Amino acid sequence: MATWLPGLKLAILGHIKPKRGSWRRPTGGAIFVFALLSCLFAAAIPAFAQTAAPGFVAAEAIRGHIVVINWEPTTTSGTIDYYIYRGAGATMPSWPAGFTRIATVSGQQTQSYADEQAKATSTRYWYVVTAKSSVDTESNASPINNGLAARYQPVATATSYQWYIAPTTMPPLEPTGVTLSGADKSITISWNAVLSTNVARYRIYRAEESGVDGTQIAVVNAPLTTYTDNTAEKYRHYWYRVAAEDTLSAVGYKSVEKHYRTVSSAAIDAPHGGGTPSPGSDTCRLCHRPHVADAPKLLCYSEGGDEVDLCLSCHDGTGSRYDVRREFTDPTHSSHEVTITAGDGSVLVAGTFGCTDCHTPHGDPEAVGSAKLLWVDGVKEGNAVCYGTGCHGSSSPEHWAGDISGFETSDHNSKIPDPPSGTKVKCSTCHMPHASPNEALWVSSSYRACLVCHSSENVSLTSPDIFTRMTMREDHQSHHDVLKRDQDANGTFIACQNCHNTHLLTQAYPLVNPENPSMSGRWMELRTTSLAISGGAATAPKYNGFCLVCHDSSLPTAAQTGNWVLPPDDNGLLVENILDRWTNNNCHGALAAGGTPILNPASGYAYNDTLSCLTCHEAHGTINTSNLRGDVLAKNGTALATSRLLVERRDSSGNKMGVYDTRFFCMSCHQRQANNPPNHSSTQQNQPKTFYYFPTSCTDKACHTHGSTSARRF
Repeated sequence: MATWLPGLKLAILGHIKPKRGSWRRPTGGAIFVFALLSCLFAAAIPAFAQTAAPGFVAAEAIRGHIVVINWEPTTTSGTIDYYIYRGAGATMPSWPAGFTRIATVSGQQTQSYADEQAKATSTRYWYVVTAKSSVDTESNASPINNGLAARYQPVATATSYQWYIAPTTMPPLEPTGVTLSGADKSITISWNAVLSTNVARYRIYRAEESGVDGTQIAVVNAPLTTYTDNTAEKYRHYWYRVAAEDTLSAVGYKSVEKHYRTVSSAAIDAPHGGGTPSPGSDTCRLCHRPHVADAPKLLCYSEGGDEVDLCLSCHDGTGSRYDVRREFTDPTHSSHEVTITAGDGSVLVAGTFGCTDCHTPHGDPEAVGSAKLLWVDGVKEGNAVCYGTGCHGSSSPEHWAGDISGFETSDHNSKIPDPPSGTKVKCSTCHMPHASPNEALWVSSSYRACLVCHSSENVSLTSPDIFTRMTMREDHQSHHDVLKRDQDANGTFIACQNCHNTHLLTQAYPLVNPENPSMSGRWMELRTTSLAISGGAATAPKYNGFCLVCHDSSLPTAAQTGNWVLPPDDNGLLVENILDRWTNNNCHGALAAGGTPILNPASGYAYNDTLSCLTCHEAHGTINTSNLRGDVLAKNGTALATSRLLVERRDSSGNKMGVYDTRFFCMSCHQRQANNPPNHSSTQQNQPKTFYYFPTSCTDKACHTHGSTSARRF
């Protein structure tokens, strides 16, 4: 209507305009029509206002090519869209020609966006955010006011945030989908291409033990994603990792390590078979001498030997695709030890197991179809093979781990696929059955055995990607120190098994008591416990009691953790007794004082609620320091927002100061209004890039702590 009404107005007025040269005064009726139409047309032509621009904007490179952008919401109310623009270059591109709109997010209180689009690593990107209401025009570019270029350049002002608008992306992400195959002395490594747009090459690393960086054995130019290692030795254990390198020579994280042990490619006929072989066949004579054998059962092992030596006379790689003898005789290995003798009768390895404790040599009729000739207490397949007499079941109290048959009801048992061996023994997914270079027969040492599945490496499993969480930031304070690189940096130690017993955990009960991580130490608190309890005790909300087992200045001891796992070691870094402070002060709970906060209704929280640690912290890792969540949880467990940053302040030279602006994090729950929270109004609201509605001294601990006793929790 606004486009055609002005033309209509002129057309109508043309009818009352006198002919040229014969002017006469308009009649009263014409004047009335003119006035009426003028009012009508004035109302029909909307007067568009400009949406107020977003306030303070922060952008931070997280990992690889991923960048997180946060901003303060516009003060314009109503239905709001935020437009995120990106430009690239060592210096700021011109606005708007040098920027491209990469995303639109909706919601007046929306404050964050994660730019995960494929782009170059080790490259500086510039970000601008604008706002547009449904009835107004698009705002100026952030920050408020003109002179954009000047406000985006680093300046010698400690309170300025020019440093955060144009982050430089990190080195490339780790390759995923690493697979290994091969035989004899040849192992082929394949992986998925990394998404960064400037990957130049891939570096391949090999180690002969788990948990070390390994030695670089090859460089493959992109876009190739495969390499064949022809320098391996037959029957040896190897662990491989791959890292991407970009065109600026930045090398990224190494992939999760993958294990491989070569076998023989020779097709050797197995002498073991089902049924009853012919008494005169050569098959029997491989192990028995019907007339002259001195050994029991007419076995043909030499004096001083036993059944194990007889088995290993073939299973040393000469009559089998596998060299089992090498596994058992390597002194660095943990093993199900069997007694092995040398040719002179001396004992090489003293053990209590025999091959026939787990395998039947003849393929007894009842065991037909048994993969690997497994036969334990009449069981030929599945985990029950490991629970047999004297092993890991109810009849094996002498073993330090006791009865592990509870694994049958665990999520690991139900979700881990059957192994390719055909035995259906899922234990062999994480443990090597004969011997391993790692403790507890693990395929990989410590947490690395867990990360094979709990990473983006294994997307087929319904398991959380813990590896990505733990490597979201290079900040060693953003997650528990499970990874070796963090333990080396902080002098600390904690393992997955300090919090989880992998044989026990289920969706309902995922935790184990850190002071008793055994099969009897399940943490008997349901996952469904509420994240907030009105007027509740400090330990009442979900898993608070669990967290405070360690965060009470008294870590579990070696006597408590036993043989299950080493005790955690904080190297003196856990100086705050949160149990004491939370119990006596409870600043996010029943004992808090002061005015009623104005909370986001979507949070579900209310004044006087005692909050769970998990509301604000994520144990495995986040984008923020102190394990503070980027996705603060609502009371029902859903994320209130995603990618909320703590912005670390820097001095005039750009050096980190170790204190943080928490506005984006806190505003997940605390709604921002003109005078809320109290005393947070800034006198510099209209100045570019200042703390809008926040004092310039706002940090994560300068004002608010776990143990605050003031009326307003300062």
